[in-house]
Amino acid sequence: MFFLQMSGYPGSGKSTLAKAISKKTGAIVVDHDIVKSALLESMKSLESNIDPRVAGIASYDIDWSLVDYYLSESRSVILDSPCLYTDLLDKGTEIGD
Repeated sequence: MFFLQMSGYPGSGKSTLAKAISKKTGAIVVDHDIVKSALLESMKSLESNIDPRVAGIASYDIDWSLVDYYLSESRSVILDSPCLYTDLLDKGTEIGD
């Protein structure tokens, strides 16, 4: 079992690498873009406007909940996200310790 946190700018190849590692190891990929897009789409369908920054913060909370759940089930997890904020990197480091 392992936890791998991807970090880097959009378009740098994180998703491609995450998918390749997942295919070889069976790890679950938690894709931040999918979570954030689903949250924004849900708000849109409810005709509720949500600030994209708020959606980003909320989607990271969902990401971490999924990571925690899968790790508690002894599954390997890859967090596919830019993780450009220090607190996100710190949280990933704490999980790895």
